[in-house]
Amino acid sequence: MTKQSLNAIKILSITGLGNLSELYNFTLFAVLMPILVVNFFPHNTYETSIIIGYAAFAASFMIAPLGSIFWGYIGDKFGSSRIFKFSLLLMSLPSLIISTLPTYEEVGALAPILLISLRMLQSFSASGEILSSKIYAFDSLGSKNNLLASGIISSFGAIGVLLSMYFGGYISASSNPNLWRLPFLIGGISTILILLFRIVLYKSKEMPTTQKNTVTMSSVFKVIIEDPKVSLKTFMVSALLGVLSYFMHGFIVSFQFSHLGYDLNFAYYTIKLGLFSTCIFAVLSGIYFKNIEEFKKTILITSIVFPLLYLLLLLKDPLIASITIFCMGGLLGVFATLSGVYVIKSFSHEKRCRGALLVNASGIAIFGGLTPLAMTFSANINLILPGVLLMLFIAITYKLLD
Repeated sequence: MTKQSLNAIKILSITGLGNLSELYNFTLFAVLMPILVVNFFPHNTYETSIIIGYAAFAASFMIAPLGSIFWGYIGDKFGSSRIFKFSLLLMSLPSLIISTLPTYEEVGALAPILLISLRMLQSFSASGEILSSKIYAFDSLGSKNNLLASGIISSFGAIGVLLSMYFGGYISASSNPNLWRLPFLIGGISTILILLFRIVLYKSKEMPTTQKNTVTMSSVFKVIIEDPKVSLKTFMVSALLGVLSYFMHGFIVSFQFSHLGYDLNFAYYTIKLGLFSTCIFAVLSGIYFKNIEEFKKTILITSIVFPLLYLLLLLKDPLIASITIFCMGGLLGVFATLSGVYVIKSFSHEKRCRGALLVNASGIAIFGGLTPLAMTFSANINLILPGVLLMLFIAITYKLLD
């Protein structure tokens, strides 16, 4: 194996494992929502508890844009690798603390307040880690490998979510009331180990002095204002990624349980199938697609296929549900791979961290964070309505890319 190949493996390992750990820890809250609401957001009815839980989920997301300003400043001033020193630490410590939190029954309203506060720290972390890892890989491996690198890193992230789903399914089948603490404990410890592994392997590259002198915290907003058209397009692409991701990873699990009559074990099983598909198609899209100009076609395909797949779920057939969510996961994998490259390449090299991180975090935070709540509300009105809302949002994003 050549030195170049070994270096590529090292780069993809430290970025991929970071994404795996980050998304595992970050999505646990959404994945375990049907279980967490009982311990932290109890109410007279399950439906109301879920809505309260998803409102807390959305609120905790709102810190992400603020975090992206900080990480974007660090990345463009000192290099994207500098983000690695702190972002995983801010994800691991809250997970460890969540595993020890008292429940609502034990301390009342203090329990959800502590949980949401810790979630905000995780949102702060995720706003820097998830996209900056792709930027670091692009810089290290060269532009011709951008799509493949994005696909592999996205696949690692999907594996992280898949692991959280496995825990969700396992815990939902258990009668142990405190077992929900275990995945947070494992996530915190494993993330610290991955952080140590990353620190040992990577070598930080100093940014040129001229770049250091021109990057300020206030310049983050200037990057966005200088080209509002690009900023709007990348914001909507990021928002759509958030909508598709949390439509699957947040809304669909509880939707199958509360509206379609499936038990939680089956709901988690179908999402695991979808995530397995995401892992495969994220990498395949990185191999198959040769340039990012084909990205708009994926928006068009998604606008037609994804809502139709949701409508198939309403047939309430377990086999159709399994196949449908597998297909949803594949579309999400392709979109995650291509959207990451599209957002990053829309900004010049010296402005990428400030521009890409802010639009990405803002889009995912505002729309992705609100998706489970909005879809749950709309499903309570009419089961077809979530599919209609999804189709409208995808169509608007596609139109804005003209």
